[in-house]
Amino acid sequence: MTKIKTILFVDLETTGLNPGAHDVVEITAYLTDLHGWHVYRKVSTLVCGDLTRADPAAMAVNGITAEDLVGAPRGEEVGRQLADILQDDRYEVVAWAGQNVGAFDLPFLRAMAPSALGTHNRYVPYHAIDNASLAWPLFLKGEVPNLKLETLCTYFGVPNAGAHRTEADVKRAVAVYRHLMGWGV
Repeated sequence: MTKIKTILFVDLETTGLNPGAHDVVEITAYLTDLHGWHVYRKVSTLVCGDLTRADPAAMAVNGITAEDLVGAPRGEEVGRQLADILQDDRYEVVAWAGQNVGAFDLPFLRAMAPSALGTHNRYVPYHAIDNASLAWPLFLKGEVPNLKLETLCTYFGVPNAGAHRTEADVKRAVAVYRHLMGWGV
């Protein structure tokens, strides 16, 4: 059986910027075709993180509260859900994708669920497609003042509603990716 080649778009909200000291509190991951048009599988959930170490500035940005996290699954459980997608025999995940995915999201994911998503898991791709890197030529030409997702959405006419909530951010990242690749929305 030939596996369908896919990309796993991911976005996280966290309690701060340091994966060693802060936790994931929300995640969305879309398993898509290589163009980002079709979503085969997805995970979208709050994650029970440790708010005692939370940076108040980070929590103000995402607006997630302790009450929101009551009953949310723990990180390792969510990691197993992602591992289930990565190990699905129907698909070959060739890369992670998103906004700052390699520098931000992947270190947090590995810290959140080391046994499910550790660096030695053969199902976890080591390639990352980052919208900020794809948009670098636009920045060099002065067409955008920075490489933030909000800026790229504005540039391409992608609605910015729902910023800093993972499902909205994954949808926006997929739309920006399509524009950056020349495929439109």
